Amino acid sequence: MTKTASKMESRTAPNMPRTARTAPPGDVPQTPRMNWDQFSFDYRLELDSPSLFRYFINIEAYKEASLNLVLPPEWRMQLDRLNRARQIYGTTALEGSPLSETEVLRQLDLFDNEKPLPATVKIHAQTRNASVAQEWVRSRFVPGSPPVRCEDLLEMHRLLTEKSDMEHNIPGRWRTFSVTVGSPELGGVHRGAPHERLPGLMGEYIGFLASRRLQQVHPVVKALLAHFFLVTIHPFGDGNGRVSRLLEAGILFQEAYNVHGFYGLSNYFYQHEHRYKTVLQECRRTIPFEVTPFVQFGIEGFATELKEINNFIKTKLNRVVYRTMLTGNSGSVVGKHGPSGARAAVISPVSAGGGLVIGSL
Repeated sequence: MTKTASKMESRTAPNMPRTARTAPPGDVPQTPRMNWDQFSFDYRLELDSPSLFRYFINIEAYKEASLNLVLPPEWRMQLDRLNRARQIYGTTALEGSPLSETEVLRQLDLFDNEKPLPATVKIHAQTRNASVAQEWVRSRFVPGSPPVRCEDLLEMHRLLTEKSDMEHNIPGRWRTFSVTVGSPELGGVHRGAPHERLPGLMGEYIGFLASRRLQQVHPVVKALLAHFFLVTIHPFGDGNGRVSRLLEAGILFQEAYNVHGFYGLSNYFYQHEHRYKTVLQECRRTIPFEVTPFVQFGIEGFATELKEINNFIKTKLNRVVYRTMLTGNSGSVVGKHGPSGARAAVISPVSAGGGLVIGSL
């Protein structure tokens, strides 16, 4: 069954009459109207629960296992293709794209083989753009690359929204009109930052990402905070969610968490769409922002995504080990110790979230 994302957004753009939105009686948003005069990049965050500590351990275990595992080229290609499709499917579905994951895979195959895309412009352009933007982020945010700059955000937005989005959205430019997003059903309506303040606010945002406070937190926490504050400011005419999720994935890639393909949290956010959108609003109810619910949600999600990737590798590896034990290289059945001289693949008994971490010899 295809899941349809719900998104309610209003804008006031040049040459458009400004229409005030008022909630009908009994339908008052749960989130107070954002007071941008009080806004700051300060936040409250509590990460000392035992359950979160276990998630951090699992994330690091999966990362270490991936770094130490050499996969056959065809496995890497399969895993990369699957992860690309999952992330593109998730991030575009959150914006209302009707394409299924299978259809996204087909579009990626057409695009990768330089074949023309179908004529349905917007939904296929979003898929194409997301793929191009992913590749750009992979080259820009390699481990050890320079920190995020405003120019990077503008380029990501340009790549993601070119020829695909709202009439008053300008790819690669900050918005020049007011915007509100959300709905009472999803935790309330949020008003983005005043457009005349965006150049200054985005400069402060880049400084925030480079601040000592953010350099001292776990990289997954940093990626989630980058996502939260960017989508809260809402600096673009459209595509803010996609840019925020792509930046989040880029930071994870820069910190070497995307070893076997480009992956992040977009698919998990889509699978838990209602929670994703309501928890963002929940964290905006007070200033300083109480970001603990969103960060906890994201940490659990990233651990889940890494576990699924690890399970994919483990399943394929187990099949190879089983076939090797049965037939060996010559096609004959071998003993319990396996074929002599064969390169053996093993599963290391290191616990990670109830699963086994893959290793190799």
